[in-house]
Amino acid sequence: MALCATHFSQVQRLLAWPRALWHGLRPAGGARRDGEERFRIVADDTYDWETWFGLDGRPLWINPAVERFTGYSVDECLHMPRYPLPLVLPEDRPVVLGAIRRIRAGLPVNDMPFRLRRRDGTTLWVAVSGQAAIDGEGHPLGWRSSVRDISERRRIEEALRESEARFRHMSDTAPVLIWMSGPDKGCTFFNKTWLDFTGRTMAQEVGSGWTDGVHPEDRERAWATYASAFDARRPFEIEYRLRRRDGAYRWLMDRGVPRRGADGTFLGYIGSCTDLTEAKAAQAELNCAKERAEQASSAKSRFLAAASHDLRQPLQAARMFADVAARRTDDPQMAEVVARLQAALDALSDLLNGLLDISRLEAGAIAINRGPMAATDVLDPLVEEFAPLAEEAGLRLRYVPSRAAIDSDPALLQRMLRNLLSNAVRYTRHGDILIGCRRRGSRLGLQVWDTGIGIPPGALETIFEEFYQVGNIARDRRQGLGLGLAIVDRLGRLLDHPVAVSSSPDRGSVFEVRVPLAEAEPPAAPRDPAGTGLQGRDRRAVVVLIEDDEDVREALRMWLEGWGHRVAAGAGAEEALAALHALAARPDMILADYRLPGGRTGRDAIQWLREQVGATVPAVILTGDTSPQVLSAMRDRSVPLLHKPVTAEILQDAVRQALCRAAS
Repeated sequence: MALCATHFSQVQRLLAWPRALWHGLRPAGGARRDGEERFRIVADDTYDWETWFGLDGRPLWINPAVERFTGYSVDECLHMPRYPLPLVLPEDRPVVLGAIRRIRAGLPVNDMPFRLRRRDGTTLWVAVSGQAAIDGEGHPLGWRSSVRDISERRRIEEALRESEARFRHMSDTAPVLIWMSGPDKGCTFFNKTWLDFTGRTMAQEVGSGWTDGVHPEDRERAWATYASAFDARRPFEIEYRLRRRDGAYRWLMDRGVPRRGADGTFLGYIGSCTDLTEAKAAQAELNCAKERAEQASSAKSRFLAAASHDLRQPLQAARMFADVAARRTDDPQMAEVVARLQAALDALSDLLNGLLDISRLEAGAIAINRGPMAATDVLDPLVEEFAPLAEEAGLRLRYVPSRAAIDSDPALLQRMLRNLLSNAVRYTRHGDILIGCRRRGSRLGLQVWDTGIGIPPGALETIFEEFYQVGNIARDRRQGLGLGLAIVDRLGRLLDHPVAVSSSPDRGSVFEVRVPLAEAEPPAAPRDPAGTGLQGRDRRAVVVLIEDDEDVREALRMWLEGWGHRVAAGAGAEEALAALHALAARPDMILADYRLPGGRTGRDAIQWLREQVGATVPAVILTGDTSPQVLSAMRDRSVPLLHKPVTAEILQDAVRQALCRAAS
């Protein structure tokens, strides 16, 4: 491309402001041709379509890129009347004329789009930018325009518009409320379902206008959650109430996730809202029902505990007086009457103890002492205990021991198996009872087989409910009370020892407790050297007795004195201390009821007495209160807890152990 001297000078002046480009291109003598050549090289290498216009609006210079854009050569364009309008689609010429007027007024134009009609008849989307040129003294020189190809961008924009139109169509027909936001936290779109729900227009909802419909109590929390998630650009979900068209508020679950472009650019959020009103109402009703059930269960537990306490007090006194009468009568007929009385009291005691076990399990007041042990350490004592009972019932007890080591609480596991063996003896009229073991992967199944009456198929689950018994419609207490298997089931769940049962009516049943096998070797069984057992610790002692029930206090005093102890008894701690002073002796142990007058407890009384005598005297608490609160309060305490009615043997053993602690 050749430039005449006049045009070159004008172009040189037009390009004077990019000093770096024109450094060394100013025409000075022989350097003019060098400057023209350098300008040509730079201009020809420019990718965009560049044009320099004079003050009269005619093109002074056009770079070769015009041919790639339009299909016309530079010379054709330079001589084209009203250039560049013939290259512009007629409907877009007002856009170009507006851009020219703006530039000539001294205002810049940036990326103004329009369409070109190329020589081959095709259309091309381009964008023009331009600005006026002035010399160093502020005089206008003309203007410059730069046109770049935006056809690909327009194609993408068109595809996005089509995609957005499809999205809007799908979202408007969706049954959920849908919204979208831009990268500046402002919401830009709400679907028709949302607008129908709120009864507001798009213009009212966009930006942060949607929060106007949020319940005033939820508004600040909802916006804080939205803004916090937006800043972190992470998904979120929140429940809030939104005002419906009719003015009623509905609970919504709003879930939002970030939107990102193909290059990972953050574009904003898209979210959907689900109506939770009915679900929350159902949940509230369920919570109320659960609360009512818990209150009913708590009331039942309180009733059982109160009834148990009120029954245990006279039962304890009756049992002790019957025991004293049995030891003091020589009349055979009276001895038989007392024996029957003791049997009736034993049955009532068994019922209350079963209720106590259920209450303790419900209260979580049973401490678990797990550890590795040999299976025979659990089973051997049970075989020794039940062999004579089976023989008395005309049954044969067989035992297949196992050398396996298991992990469990020995006392609680024995309680489970003892209940199963009691049922086996009770419900087997003839035949055998078998105790055996079977490996079940990582567990050992401890099994109790019998040839008893069996269980109907429909009752295999029901038998673990409280007070349910197979074949005991008349509630014959000699067949038990219906609590044994309920206790087995609850202990099994507490220890994670699943209980399985299979049975055939009139052929017998098999119960299996599946206990984890131990990972470590069980410790050696402790040995009791001769002369150190509890039997060698019996001695005459001073026992402080605190019991507010006069009959029970008198019966306990008779028991303790019958065992050779001196007793300082009282209805409360102060009265018992006065009786102790009358004996002029120091106490060896304290036996106290739990519930005492004035709202005090046996634990309070024991602590007060210890402070008065200046020594930590061993103590035992004896109570008829089986409430979960008492059981929880006494859990993991250093003072043993016995429940009324207690047998003479159990109480004598507790007294003996307390005296052993005092002597050690």
